[in-house]
Amino acid sequence: MDTSLAGADLRDRDCRGIDLTDKVLFQTDLRGARLRGAHFTLDCATFDGLKLDDRQVALFLLLLIKADIDPAWQPTLLDAVRQRLSPDALEAYQQYLQLV
Repeated sequence: MDTSLAGADLRDRDCRGIDLTDKVLFQTDLRGARLRGAHFTLDCATFDGLKLDDRQVALFLLLLIKADIDPAWQPTLLDAVRQRLSPDALEAYQQYLQLV
């Protein structure tokens, strides 16, 4: 695992299409960063201490809703997203992710 980005301040940066595969993002600040098309390794060490903003967390939860998960989780995840996003933003992200 590459630790070169551990603790990096990437707030509000344009990180679209960035390859973060096998990068440890411990204590990395991605709040406000644009991450469309970014590639991440799903590993505990990658996300330990990672700082995300509400919009980024909401998008991650919306992506989980698209997964083949127990349907009982979907309303809970969607409720959490609704608490953090405006109805207009939620509708836009749902259309973007083809959830509707």
